Amino acid sequence: MSKARTLITSMVALLSVATAVLSCSDGMYEGEIPYLERTMLVTGSVSDMTGNALEDITITLKAYPQDDAAASPVTSETRYTSNKGTYSIRAKGADMPLLCIITAEDMNGVYESQTQQVMISWKGMSFDEVLNMFVVNDCNFQLNRK
Repeated sequence: MSKARTLITSMVALLSVATAVLSCSDGMYEGEIPYLERTMLVTGSVSDMTGNALEDITITLKAYPQDDAAASPVTSETRYTSNKGTYSIRAKGADMPLLCIITAEDMNGVYESQTQQVMISWKGMSFDEVLNMFVVNDCNFQLNRK
């Protein structure tokens, strides 16, 4: 009988603690639950026509609304390739579908610039709903000498 009483007492104590914790968290958010902002991650590499990695190439991403080609960019980010020719751009996005224009440019003028377009739909296999992130891998460039 004493074991049953101890078990019941323990259960009541646990329920009391759980009720207290839940009631304290009730007023934690005023209004709506905070929105997890969407981001996009674009990664790739830049090489010359023989496959040699190109370092310090400027990579610029500009994202525009897909339905308004004349609009100003929603976001714009610039990064540089590493000594292995790789780059990674993380940019905050918008709720709407985006057209991203990614440009690889050699500021030393040895190589010609190159541009790629990527559509960001915020759905499909490239969209991670948990992280609220659209991922574009292997956005690679092969630049020609001028």
